[in-house]
Amino acid sequence: APLLLAYGREDRRVPLVHGNRMRDALVAAGRPPEWVLYDGEGHGWLKLETRLDFARRLEAFLARHLAPR
Repeated sequence: APLLLAYGREDRRVPLVHGNRMRDALVAAGRPPEWVLYDGEGHGWLKLETRLDFARRLEAFLARHLAPR
């Protein structure tokens, strides 16, 4: 299934190393995810620019993968 992975570089709850491992495993399996990394963000998106960017990416991701056939 398609997967969008979004991480804050400063996340302490889900450290970036976990996201990197997941991304690397998916790439190795031939199923690369969509990946976005936000500098200066932690577990939640606090900056308005980050929230807007993520919302746009998520909307586009869902439109691509949930569109009626």
